[in-house]
Amino acid sequence: MLYDGGDKLVSLGGAIAVALAVWPETVLGEDGSLIAGILFAGAWELYPTSRWGFDYTIPVGQDVARGAGSFEVVGLNVQAVQDETSVEVDLDADGDFEITRQLDEGGQLTEVRGVNAGARVRASAPVQVNLFTGNPFSDYEARAYTMLPVDQWTNDYLVPRSSDGDYWLYNPHESE
Repeated sequence: MLYDGGDKLVSLGGAIAVALAVWPETVLGEDGSLIAGILFAGAWELYPTSRWGFDYTIPVGQDVARGAGSFEVVGLNVQAVQDETSVEVDLDADGDFEITRQLDEGGQLTEVRGVNAGARVRASAPVQVNLFTGNPFSDYEARAYTMLPVDQWTNDYLVPRSSDGDYWLYNPHESE
């Protein structure tokens, strides 16, 4: 069965785990040979809707320089929990909201590219925001993140890590 993002999952007292892996189908090369598509897969935490928020700031973007190219593609996905939720997105972090959409319960807004560090998502009702980063020039380099709304940011974080890797810290203030 294929779910479209508008389906409801309900838990009465326990955790729910949902997984979906997605990658492009095999493509035809210039010489007619079959070439395996680049694998981009990810998993996001699904927070209870009581933890969703109204205002999000995106900490990384395609304008963040990194030698390995992890941020060549940065996209986001926004899901609504209520009908008639107005969602505004400032992709390039210039203060102007380039995208305005009306979403109903279970509705989604997805932007696959063009997200810069400091981009904002603002909504009239609670939404969840997920971030996707990747490097299309690498066979297996992609990351998926569930964003916390700005009003849930804190000075203390626990960052579990299963292997060596980078941490990206975002400070929206120039002088602090």
